[in-house]
Amino acid sequence: MAETILLVDDEAKVLHIMSSFLKSEGFEIVTAQTGIEALAKMNGGKSSWEASTWRQRLNELRKL
Repeated sequence: MAETILLVDDEAKVLHIMSSFLKSEGFEIVTAQTGIEALAKMNGGKSSWEASTWRQRLNELRKL
């Protein structure tokens, strides 16, 4: 089973490039464009994540 990486970036082009590369290296990729979306995906049933990378300001998370 492939290791899963959560990529978070507000630019769709960056997500596409990064996920394409990591998929070609054998990783399973989950993407999100906001911090809120990423948290929802992290809490959405998968019990553990091997890695996550966030290239975004998380201003919307400060309100939680």
